[in-house]
Amino acid sequence: MLEYIVTVDIGFNSHSVALFDAEENFITKVAFDELSSLIKNYKLTTQNTFGIVSSVKDTNLQDIPFKYQVARRLLLHGKFQDMPVLYSEKIHDTRLVSSYFLYKLDNEKKLMIDCGNFTLLDVVETKGFSGGYILPSPNQMKNIFKYSEHFKHFVNDGPIDIQFSEDLPQDNGKSITQGLLSQYLLSIKGLIKLNNPHSIYLTGRNAEAVARFLKPFCQKNNIGMKLNHDLVHRSLCYIAKRVYR
Repeated sequence: MLEYIVTVDIGFNSHSVALFDAEENFITKVAFDELSSLIKNYKLTTQNTFGIVSSVKDTNLQDIPFKYQVARRLLLHGKFQDMPVLYSEKIHDTRLVSSYFLYKLDNEKKLMIDCGNFTLLDVVETKGFSGGYILPSPNQMKNIFKYSEHFKHFVNDGPIDIQFSEDLPQDNGKSITQGLLSQYLLSIKGLIKLNNPHSIYLTGRNAEAVARFLKPFCQKNNIGMKLNHDLVHRSLCYIAKRVYR
């Protein structure tokens, strides 16, 4: 009898595991290297647990001791389950599973924005996963200034705080930082305006900062905005419950 659902997200830089009960209620989330402790503490077995994995690589999957499904294997003949995927190349698991969850919510057009090392903006609508955009983060874009003999001295090695200011910058350091932030954040705003979604869903490490910037724009244009740091785990759980046999 199914008692627990374990969702595993193995990304490029972080690996995490979430535990849900059989009714899809969230219980806890831990780092992947704490999986053995999670199994012990909740007495997870092959009889009471089913897992689902979103993964950029399969090197850690041998550590999962119960039955599980790899999400990408649900993509067959241009469809992820019953969602058409209008994309000509391989799509990372997290984009597929999160898009599918949003696809099943309702018939409204949505824009999913995953604000990580790269920012992914994916359009989900009644015809399925329609495509999207990939943007570099300000922390990646700043490296271009290191090739300039003049500007490289004004670039810090630390991460850029996603905090845009409308005040006009008056020194090189702030000019670079605010220039990068304006390029990044205004690009996101422009793509929202271009695609005109009914609502946007933000997730990822920088989601809160991006949401603060977008909030006035979304309110003015009657665009719904939701923030969910665990969107991929929630989406995986939703799928697992429906593919469990």
